[in-house]
Amino acid sequence: MAEQITRDTEALKLFFTEDIFLVPNDVHPVVKTTIVTPPPAVIAYPSIGQNKRKVLILVNGAEYPESTTTGVALLWNIVKAIKLDPNDVAVFNYSDYPNLSLEDLQTYFQPQLLISFGIESTALSLSPQPLQVLVGLEKMNAIFSLTLQGLDEDINSKKLLWKSLQQLTLS
Repeated sequence: MAEQITRDTEALKLFFTEDIFLVPNDVHPVVKTTIVTPPPAVIAYPSIGQNKRKVLILVNGAEYPESTTTGVALLWNIVKAIKLDPNDVAVFNYSDYPNLSLEDLQTYFQPQLLISFGIESTALSLSPQPLQVLVGLEKMNAIFSLTLQGLDEDINSKKLLWKSLQQLTLS
């Protein structure tokens, strides 16, 4: 059987019609790869209001019935007292998503102000914060309060909350 390897340049020209380059042994070809990762899924959290003024109001509807007539009336009276309407805020029932972090809430709602009724700061992975006091957090201001029911029953806490609400300057 005849040898099938040839070193004749004229014969090789018949097999290879494109230019061939000699690469030194110590150079490895670089293959450019692009890894495409799908964008993270955007989770929609149901809330009441359109959040036009970036005010997030957290309520704890599982532990305390915030949907009582008294609780709802008090909530909307507080919103009106700080010169806002339901379209300016997002009212979110935190009890439906108890594992959400403050960072998750900030990413989705982008609040400038957080008012929390019945959800302690520690539930949001924050250090303990005083109740009914306006506190500055890293990206927003916040007020942590009793539940709406508890607030309705405690006149001193309601007065302290009102003092804190009067300190607000909403843009």
